[in-house]
Amino acid sequence: MSQHKVFANRVRQFVWPQSHCPVCGSLHNGCGLCDQCHELLTKQNLCLHCPTIIPQGTVLCRECALGIKNPFLQGVSGYVYEGRLRNNILNFKYHNKSELHRPLALLLRELVEQRLPYQQFDLVLAVPVSKQTMERRGYNHMQLVADILAAELKLSTSPIALRRVRYTRKLNKLNRSEREKELVGAFNADSKRVFGKNILLIDDIFTTGATARACTEALLAAGSKSVYLATIASAVLQSNEKYRKQIDKTRACSDSLKL
Repeated sequence: MSQHKVFANRVRQFVWPQSHCPVCGSLHNGCGLCDQCHELLTKQNLCLHCPTIIPQGTVLCRECALGIKNPFLQGVSGYVYEGRLRNNILNFKYHNKSELHRPLALLLRELVEQRLPYQQFDLVLAVPVSKQTMERRGYNHMQLVADILAAELKLSTSPIALRRVRYTRKLNKLNRSEREKELVGAFNADSKRVFGKNILLIDDIFTTGATARACTEALLAAGSKSVYLATIASAVLQSNEKYRKQIDKTRACSDSLKL
């Protein structure tokens, strides 16, 4: 290899240092997803106000269209919760693959910088886990992400500003209303740490939004000025599929009337 190529490679590695892709785990120059996974993953069409996946050609999810407001000012998400990204989030969360925290944080940084007014934020907070989960797992996977993300955005973070004060059942088997009931009083925020602050709340997956809403309500009750939400991925719910079919049916009727 010529000296010119050696020098060029060294410059490339310095400017774009290698990192692990959060999906496939391969080393590549740059941060976030490798080129191959970026092409494979589906970027979703999101509601303007929350990270709910909606049909192409629409701008609001069913709840937001009906005027059911979320307490957070805006919510964004990166990708659809499926395939290899889903597997890696599960491994990161449940199987001690904590080395994924940095690439996932860099993925979130890109999302936040592109789609949220991050210059206004004072504090990055992760959705907290219960004491029992901490004892069993040994770490809050999203706090690991928050530590890196806060450093990248030159913001502060705190693992104790927002706490889960009540153990709750696993939410993945519960419907929307059951999740809302289960999370009542589950979170508490420290007013000394969050009062008057603009908060960036982060989580791994946006499903029904019940956890994000409960956390946001606790933060606002403690005096936070505003809360924005960013999640790595959004799940496609059965209700979203029904909503998509309703939209398609409405469009078909509209098109037939035009004829």
